[in-house]
Amino acid sequence: PSWLGEQLMLICVPLSFSRVVSGRSLGTIRLPIFRISLRKEAFFLFMSIIGIFLSGSRSALLGLLLILFGIGLLYFSKNGRKLFNLKYMSRIFLLAGVCLGGFVYVISNEYVLSAFIAVTSASSFDELARLGNFGPRASLWLSSFKVFLANPILGVGLGGAEIYYADYVPDWVLDSTEVQGWLAGEGRANPKNLITRLLSETGLVGFLIFLVFVLRHFKGRGDLRHQYLKVAMAAGLLVFSFQSDTFALPTLWFALGFLFLSGKYSVQRTAIPVRNVRQT
Repeated sequence: PSWLGEQLMLICVPLSFSRVVSGRSLGTIRLPIFRISLRKEAFFLFMSIIGIFLSGSRSALLGLLLILFGIGLLYFSKNGRKLFNLKYMSRIFLLAGVCLGGFVYVISNEYVLSAFIAVTSASSFDELARLGNFGPRASLWLSSFKVFLANPILGVGLGGAEIYYADYVPDWVLDSTEVQGWLAGEGRANPKNLITRLLSETGLVGFLIFLVFVLRHFKGRGDLRHQYLKVAMAAGLLVFSFQSDTFALPTLWFALGFLFLSGKYSVQRTAIPVRNVRQT
């Protein structure tokens, strides 16, 4: 479910959402059962959001909220007074309906609701991790970050962070059966966080090299759709970094590839001045 949620959050939602808000349409699709026609990108966005809800991935839900917030801010800043006409108000009401549906989903899903309750009621990080049911994963983040603090320049080498897990595992998570299995050599204590893994295993040198590599894909102004896509991708990549720690999953590479191509081949739309009729 988490991998499916990552693919929807990092690829499907940014690509379709950026088309919806920029007006770059792919045409319409006719739904045979309901006998209605919808823009293809709007239909694809709707199905992607439904897919994230069905996946039950809390990280993908968080990424979706950040994407909605980031694109919403950019959308409002670019449209200004036009938001008060009927066309734009209908889109706002549609967005409010999606948010309401997401809220109903959150309060009806115990796994997702536990994270919401933890954020609003926890008084410390260990209590937050325990109430939110992500204590083992949080212990991986903390231990790998402590490995980085002990080896800040070059790290301990690729795959080395998990070797030091037993030295830095926090006490408040030792009663977890999953953590006990890692300490007993059953399974691998991967950091489950791309940021802390890069820091702990490659140090600041490797982390900065990888950061520059990622930022290169955001280069270029492109058209309006590209600007929306950059905001959505930035939000998705931030959440993705805290969810996955492996370079093997193709989701990251496809997302960066789509972003790079969008900036390289999209053309900024500019108004063409109208010539004087007599001169023409």
